[in-house]
Amino acid sequence: MSKIATVEQGSILTDLSGRGFTMGTMFWVAESLSDLRSEYETANRNFGNAMEPGSPFCAGYMEDSHGYEVDGIRFPATPVGVADVEASLGSRSTDLVVRHIDPDPAPIRPGEPGFVLATGRAA
Repeated sequence: MSKIATVEQGSILTDLSGRGFTMGTMFWVAESLSDLRSEYETANRNFGNAMEPGSPFCAGYMEDSHGYEVDGIRFPATPVGVADVEASLGSRSTDLVVRHIDPDPAPIRPGEPGFVLATGRAA
């Protein structure tokens, strides 16, 4: 990878304005890093701000996730649905399409009805 890309450690919670990316993907990050709605919103805002206007993007979210536990360690989440993602990305994008995706054959975890997939272009 280092032959074709520069990898930098960073945080989606820091301002990424002006990074100049021409496309973006974000999967299970914004809603799964915290149970604070404000951090979910910050992550979505910074994701959009990292891209040049018109850049295509795709973002995936676990629908209605309340987090999970592994070996006694709690990993929080902010429960979101289609309307939440539309509200968060709507003013930051054009050509926004947000849809619910059913898991097949069953939910990954009980109580999580599926996924939310958003595609569009950075505003």
